[in-house]
Amino acid sequence: MIRDGGWDVGSWLAYRRRLLVENSLANRYFWFSITSYAANILLFYLFYSSRVSEDRKIWKATEVMTDLWNWALYADWNARKAIDKYNKHIDRCTRAAQGATAQAARTKRENDELVRVQNERDALRQELTERDRVIASLNTRVDELARSSCSRGDPQFAAQMMEKVNILTTRNQHLEQQLKSAQEKLGQLAGEQQS
Repeated sequence: MIRDGGWDVGSWLAYRRRLLVENSLANRYFWFSITSYAANILLFYLFYSSRVSEDRKIWKATEVMTDLWNWALYADWNARKAIDKYNKHIDRCTRAAQGATAQAARTKRENDELVRVQNERDALRQELTERDRVIASLNTRVDELARSSCSRGDPQFAAQMMEKVNILTTRNQHLEQQLKSAQEKLGQLAGEQQS
């Protein structure tokens, strides 16, 4: 093709290269178009990156807000749990304090009752001792009077004396029963106080 008068590819390529250089690198409009194109690409990239960064900011803000909300719920749950634990502790302490106060009042009542019963027992013992002494002296006197009346032979006087002795014996038995019941009460109170 080159021999027979066909296309001269080398000169054609050189011509085209020259035209391209004249119409592109030497032409002001080419540089305007290239810079406009580059500026458009740059602006499009900046717009896209700002749009993507706005979306990222919104997503990050949403994540942060969700985390904060979850932490607020968790903190609220922990606070409620701590408050409930504190309230239970205060209730137990109050019950223990009230129990100790009631125990102290009950112990004081029992001690007062114990002192009262001991005083009553001591009074009964003293009275019984006094009665025993009086009865012993009366018995001695009755024996002397019986001997003297027997020697005199007065049966009415002897009957009166026997009646008085029987009354005194009955009263003595009654006092002994009171002393026994007081001692039983004292033993019960002492047993309750120990338990």
